[in-house]
Amino acid sequence: MPYPVKDHARPQANWFRFRRKDSSATFSRAVWLCGLFVFLCVPLNGLAQKLPPRRVLVIYDGSREFGSLQAMDQGIDAGRYKRTPKDVLIFREYMDLTRLNPPDFEETLKEYYRRKYLNDPPEVIIAVRSRPLDFLLKYGDELFASVPIVSTGMDIRQVRARNLPPRVTVNTLRVTYQPTLALALALKPETENVAVVLGASQNDRALEALVRDELSKVALPVKFAYFVGFPLEELLQKVAHLPSKSVVLFVSMAQDGTGRTFLPDEALGQISRAANAPTFIASSDVSNSGAVGGDLLNFGAVGTEAAKIAWRILQGEDGARIPLSEYTNRVKVLDILALERWRISPGRAPAGTYFIKKFPPGPWEAYKWQILTSIAIVVSQSVLITVLLLSRRRRRAAESALATSEERKHAAVLEERNRMARDIHDSLAQGLTGVIVQIGAAKKAFAQAAAADAHQHIHRAEEAARESLGEARRSIKALRPLALEHGDLRIVIPALMQRMTAGTEVRTEFKINGEPTTFPPLVEENLLRIQQEMLTNAVKHSEATLITSTLSFFENSIQLEVQDDGIGFNPSGKHDGYGLIGIRERVHQMSGQLTIKTTPAGGTCLCVVVPISEEARQAQPT
Repeated sequence: MPYPVKDHARPQANWFRFRRKDSSATFSRAVWLCGLFVFLCVPLNGLAQKLPPRRVLVIYDGSREFGSLQAMDQGIDAGRYKRTPKDVLIFREYMDLTRLNPPDFEETLKEYYRRKYLNDPPEVIIAVRSRPLDFLLKYGDELFASVPIVSTGMDIRQVRARNLPPRVTVNTLRVTYQPTLALALALKPETENVAVVLGASQNDRALEALVRDELSKVALPVKFAYFVGFPLEELLQKVAHLPSKSVVLFVSMAQDGTGRTFLPDEALGQISRAANAPTFIASSDVSNSGAVGGDLLNFGAVGTEAAKIAWRILQGEDGARIPLSEYTNRVKVLDILALERWRISPGRAPAGTYFIKKFPPGPWEAYKWQILTSIAIVVSQSVLITVLLLSRRRRRAAESALATSEERKHAAVLEERNRMARDIHDSLAQGLTGVIVQIGAAKKAFAQAAAADAHQHIHRAEEAARESLGEARRSIKALRPLALEHGDLRIVIPALMQRMTAGTEVRTEFKINGEPTTFPPLVEENLLRIQQEMLTNAVKHSEATLITSTLSFFENSIQLEVQDDGIGFNPSGKHDGYGLIGIRERVHQMSGQLTIKTTPAGGTCLCVVVPISEEARQAQPT
């Protein structure tokens, strides 16, 4: 029997309607739960405006160079990062009262702090030692009204001497020297005298009162001598002549009797070196100054304890309800090198003593980083200077080479310009002069009705013009003279003399002396141009009737002598034209010698002597 399809289809449709409805509700509940989860997980400070950082002001009585203040500062930072809140800004003020104390100094500081923190007042103030606390007790209501104060770095006796308001929470330290003296007596049981050393500053005087009060209440088999407020030089003399069986107890010295200020470790270093007895200390900030050691107080831990109290107040705890606390942890520390110096056996030290082996700070240890920095600066500067010197040397060499190249280029350009000027003058100008002379002769022949002679002069003028045109083309192409292409000077010079004087009344003679030889083309060309110039001057200016040219060949030189019987000229006078200048330049180019002899109405004789080296002679074709 088949199953009724209709009955099965309806329940299936209802089931799908139920699942669709159920899925929609489940999705809505999932979205709502996700939104609630995001709301609960996202920090409120990420949704709202970020709160400003918390502000803590730390006031120190001295300067930041003091080791004890540096240790407390580091302790405050260490306590800051171990507790919440984390967004804390720490402002530090160093009153520097150990070195500066004018009459109106507190008023000046008050006005300075008022202006500085007018818009950003601190929420908690940490006062380190007594003088910052006294300053805040005097001006705190005016400067920082109702701001909680954490007092630290003071002995309980100093705290009880003051009437503190409820907003001051106290964390004291135990200022005690009896444990250090007990350690000294254990190391040197034969000790009979103790020299207690203190300075003259206000803080030194406050510590003097504490140490006198403490030592007056303990029974020790020793005698105490207090060296307080002496000038440093006098103090060094005193500790250098202590009685036998003595020790030195260094308490504090920020200022000597003359008013000079010191860092405690600086003063202690000089005292421990000058003393004829071992020196003992009671705080860790001067443990590396040549002293034997002592029962030491850790100022860094004191700063950390004060920071913990400040963070509790920032978190909302009432400072007035935080009870007074006292830091009492100390540790015995001895310097092995100092023990060896005073021949003290380390075996005498009580159990639990820490031993350090530190050399007294010498120049290298004291100024190591300054020396390394100076060396690095000197090396870097030396390298830089060397690089600059090499660069300057190369630049100068390049500039010199460039200048030499430019000079050579300029000289070459100038020489080529002069050569072209000479070539143009000696070829074109002289050729045109020949044309003018022939045309003049033609005019004269026409005037005398000598047509045949006139036509010959015109023909010669045409030939001279053609030669000048050829010379112009040759000058442009920087080729040798056209005339020298048909022979050497023995052939060219007489032909030139005949051509330039043809049709005139000037007679010419050409002579050769010696055995003809070859010589460089440059010499041959220059001598030809000089011959042309002298012929032009003689025909055009000198009114000569006879021109004689003599070409002489010697073993190591060649000589050209051109002489006329004209009117002469003054060689030292001023001349228009380029002829004589060109002759001198050509002779200089050939390293030759030029001699000019002339007198008015006595004619002119020009002699050029050019040396010919053996190498140049052998280099020429025969």
